[in-house]
Amino acid sequence: ESFRVRLGDRNVPIAVELALEGMRVGGVRTVEMPPSLGFQTSGWEPAPSNFSGKQRMDRYRALLTGNGLQKGYKANILFEVEVVRIRPTNGSTTTARGQRE
Repeated sequence: ESFRVRLGDRNVPIAVELALEGMRVGGVRTVEMPPSLGFQTSGWEPAPSNFSGKQRMDRYRALLTGNGLQKGYKANILFEVEVVRIRPTNGSTTTARGQRE
């Protein structure tokens, strides 16, 4: 999936924003996100658009928060990001394609 990202808007996790800094069109990076720099920093956005992606996101959130019987734990998540297009404006705007692993 492709997402329009403006660095600093916090519409993606901070770890992804940090990985996008300095990238050029066609660049690909794998990002390992600890919970402290992950989806909690962006309000759990961007939300997956398909059913299986939503299920994976729900399972990941349950790992972090626990299930009532078990305490949650700090689970890292891997992301691969690719810069598809850069549109310079007053701020930095980058369109990135992200894949959860």
